[in-house]
Amino acid sequence: NVLTMASFVGNDFTLEAMCAVTGVEESKLLELMDKTFKTGLIKERVIRGEGICSFADILVRDVVYEDVSPLKRKKLHGVVGGALEKVYAKKIDEHFGELAYHFLEGGDKDKALDYFLKAGDKAEKIYANSEGASYFQSALRLLEEKEDELREKGKVLERLGDIKRLVGETDACMKYWKEALL
Repeated sequence: NVLTMASFVGNDFTLEAMCAVTGVEESKLLELMDKTFKTGLIKERVIRGEGICSFADILVRDVVYEDVSPLKRKKLHGVVGGALEKVYAKKIDEHFGELAYHFLEGGDKDKALDYFLKAGDKAEKIYANSEGASYFQSALRLLEEKEDELREKGKVLERLGDIKRLVGETDACMKYWKEALL
């Protein structure tokens, strides 16, 4: 169960995130993690001064993840998104994209949209243009499902046009701007 929940958090995860996601007390979780470290399926690393656990191989994560039924997968993504939202509360802006993904996969499209827009804003501010465009395109797909969000859709289209202009994709820029005007 610990490996399954870890596969939903991602290839890398913290003990704090796992405690929140599994609901297991930290001391008990440490015992369980020690057992998984001994199997070689999970390893410990230090990234930016923080202790991180990682799947030894992305294929291991994928096999564990794929073993869960689609219905249960949707439920678990919702659980993981809610738990991580609390864990990341103090540094949530570092995790907008991750949270958007979990809420989208969990079926909470409103929260996913909010986080995709925030992730796009953040990426745009630091000139991570392709990342920002990807987040805005995901937000646009969600907005297209809503009929009453024309103003927000226009803003996202305009921002996509702006990003395409910055990277020199003039045709795509004009396409997005024309859609925004419509």
